[in-house]
Amino acid sequence: GPLEECEGGVPLEHLISCLSGVSIVSTASGFKYIKWAENKILDEADELARSVSPPLVEQLALFSRELVDLFKTFPHCRLPFSRFIPAYHHHFGRQCRVADYGFTKLADLFDALPHIIQILGEGNKRILTLAHKAQIKRFSSDLLRVLKGQPTKAITLEAFPAAYEKIINRQWNVVDYGVYYIEDLLTEVGETTVIVTRSGTEVTVAIPKREQTSEEIERTRLFAAEVVELLRHSPQCRMQFNRFIPAYHHHFGRQCRVADYGFSKLIELFEAIPDIVQVYDDDDEGEKQLQLVERERIRVLGEQVGAVVRGAPCQSIKISALTRVFTRYYGCSLKPSQYGSSSLVELIGKLRNHVKLVETEDEPIVALVDRGHVHEIMTRTRTILWDVPEGSLTLDKFMET
Repeated sequence: GPLEECEGGVPLEHLISCLSGVSIVSTASGFKYIKWAENKILDEADELARSVSPPLVEQLALFSRELVDLFKTFPHCRLPFSRFIPAYHHHFGRQCRVADYGFTKLADLFDALPHIIQILGEGNKRILTLAHKAQIKRFSSDLLRVLKGQPTKAITLEAFPAAYEKIINRQWNVVDYGVYYIEDLLTEVGETTVIVTRSGTEVTVAIPKREQTSEEIERTRLFAAEVVELLRHSPQCRMQFNRFIPAYHHHFGRQCRVADYGFSKLIELFEAIPDIVQVYDDDDEGEKQLQLVERERIRVLGEQVGAVVRGAPCQSIKISALTRVFTRYYGCSLKPSQYGSSSLVELIGKLRNHVKLVETEDEPIVALVDRGHVHEIMTRTRTILWDVPEGSLTLDKFMET
């Protein structure tokens, strides 16, 4: 029977091009037909690099990336052939000169990039769209962005549309990727990129995790201490994400090689130490930021305030003068709100391992805590837990002991 047309669906010609065993061939007169593809080229990008002069390879690679950036701004990544030149000019602010890429006709340029662009239809009704391989690559990238935004780095297909809209800032529509079912996309995403599991009718997609070796785990633990050492010298223990690598090299005198810790990306290494550092997007500065978690920042601040008090006469300082002296010491202001406190008194209470408030007739003063007493408690605690087989006790049993 006749094929049922679906408004807002996927063009049949594009669906056919997604099949691995066939190819669409154009005749000299412009007609298209389908044939078995016994020797279908698996990597058109490599084939292109071998068929054009070396100076043009980089130009075509850049143009390929521009095509993806341009077409994903249009509904279903489709654009009439006749509208391409003005659309390119409007999007990038410059003309698209075909001769720059070694061609005389725009259609020939597109034909040289079958892994990026596909021409649907014929004559004056030609439509341009992203090729299936480009769509799979684009979906893989967007899928990873969504998964990395999940606490468990995994998500069910039922929850995927809402997460996609939140992270990608675009309503989810599988047709935008050139297919009609998301399962068709998932089957072509590399197994090393995501893992798809099924439990009854529920489908879950997750980022595969490679187990770290014992040596990599130990290096990661040491790296966590280095992160604290590096960020403690920055205001609010915060630093721009893209400044970390050069800052690390400058501070420690060696490169930070992510692979030494069993990861391929720096962000993954930071995600492995969530109890030490957090990574977030700063809307005001428009940059990704690194910052020690509040517990670590409190510990660093305690040491800093302790140093200020230790340098004061009689090793104590009026609470009204603390902020001013702290700024003179460290070049940044002391703001309780940045440490989850509503007042300086509340903040000092969080630094009880280092300093304490002492009431006087005039006003409270900040004084040093007797570290000898703290050290004695630590030693007694270690002695008690050493004799316990599990090395731990509930708080009630510990107090009884």
